[in-house]
Amino acid sequence: MEIKIMQNELLNLINISLKAVSNKNSSVLEGIIFLAKDNKLTLKSTDLELAIETHTSCNVLKEGVVLLNANMIFNIIRKLPNNEVFIKVEKEKVYIQSENSKFNIIAMDLYSYPEFPSFEKNIDFTIQDNLLKTATKQTIFATSLDDFKETLKGVDIEIKDKKIEFVALDGHRIARRCFDIEQDIDKKLIILPRALNEISKIVPEGKTVGVCVVKGSCIFYFENTIFSTRTIEGEYLNYRSLFSYDYKTKISISKRDFINSIERANIVYKAEKGDLVTFTINDDSILVEGCSEIGDLKDLINIKKEGEDLKIAFNSKYILEGLKNIEQEFVDITFNGRAGACIIKPQDTNVDYTYLVLPVLLQDSQY
Repeated sequence: MEIKIMQNELLNLINISLKAVSNKNSSVLEGIIFLAKDNKLTLKSTDLELAIETHTSCNVLKEGVVLLNANMIFNIIRKLPNNEVFIKVEKEKVYIQSENSKFNIIAMDLYSYPEFPSFEKNIDFTIQDNLLKTATKQTIFATSLDDFKETLKGVDIEIKDKKIEFVALDGHRIARRCFDIEQDIDKKLIILPRALNEISKIVPEGKTVGVCVVKGSCIFYFENTIFSTRTIEGEYLNYRSLFSYDYKTKISISKRDFINSIERANIVYKAEKGDLVTFTINDDSILVEGCSEIGDLKDLINIKKEGEDLKIAFNSKYILEGLKNIEQEFVDITFNGRAGACIIKPQDTNVDYTYLVLPVLLQDSQY
């Protein structure tokens, strides 16, 4: 194998491939396959959960294939000048040169690498990159970290009636993002949050992503890259009834003012673990209170209110994460009594994002 390729083009391919490289030491999955054929360089990587195949045009002097340690080749290429790179492979020896820099490294055992999946480009639906990234950001933080229910470790994605819905929940809160798509199909799948996070990092801005759902896998296509992830098998929790209540109290509030107030309450806690914060809603204001053995805070914010007065408490971490993942400045928050769920939505009705969080019950003497 012999190729010539520009340093920045090769580094871009390696950066994409690294997203599916295993971080387990002494594993063949720490490698990236380099395949030179038909004046094209293709890189392949997998950790058996994710798989990535990406390519670009290059000057192929001699066709061939080699497996290289991902971190080694990444560190070599990123330190080379932004100029043409020459790579030559002879058996297990790899020679790399750019300008006056010359490296000789040893290739990994290609034949120990697991069989790489083959992909057929059969696209079920398409998503714009900005919507995919937004839906990912607004949901993956709410996936469960516990082992009691495997499906809750993923993001539930349902496509129906030209709409796609991303949902994540962990028993304390639910994050849900919906938007329209062009295709009228009926699909359900559960995707690992890591997969959504990694693909969000590598999809170029302004691109359309094609998606293919097959049994056990979901495959994303964009530009010269194929990104595959395994899906989680099983039924997701039925959460829809939790959103359908008639509120007893509703407030409209500046998201930034509310975030700042809750973060001031967090200052009086010793640890940033998300401690108890109490809201007392009366007339046109909400009183935010935080208290610990080292101090307390009382902070008053102006609001617009409908319905009953209310005193209610939450884990501050859960409230903050929901607010910070809303891009709009003003939010509407509804409450279903002191023991019921709270629902936060942006006031902009063109944005279909809903965040539900359960309260912490106070003792009767604290109300």
